[in-house]
Amino acid sequence: MNKLKTLNQIKFKKLRYAAVSSLFFIDEDQVIQISPKTLKPFMTEQFPVAPNWHRHFLRSFLMTRENISPSLIDCFMGHEEIGQEGYGRFSGFSYADFKELADVLRQLLISLEFEAVQKCKIR
Repeated sequence: MNKLKTLNQIKFKKLRYAAVSSLFFIDEDQVIQISPKTLKPFMTEQFPVAPNWHRHFLRSFLMTRENISPSLIDCFMGHEEIGQEGYGRFSGFSYADFKELADVLRQLLISLEFEAVQKCKIR
């Protein structure tokens, strides 16, 4: 069995048990996890911005243009502290807070002309 096929089998076995990310590059005979650090060299020419630009853009947009509370943005982006989970039973956020955020995000996607991509068929 060739080395690349063996690497793929190992990778997919780890994926099955969620031990590794499902996004990766295969370079020669090496599996490389995709992260901002590993992605940056591939993007610098085509898309010369920081790999996490979208998070900065979204936070700035929500805070300055839509006046969404920083704590709700933190909750949405997964930056909560232990004991301050926004989706929890005892959260100070209401359904209306999340509904407002969802509506704002939906309108942002429409204004940026994002479109849903049909799921790809593997077989």
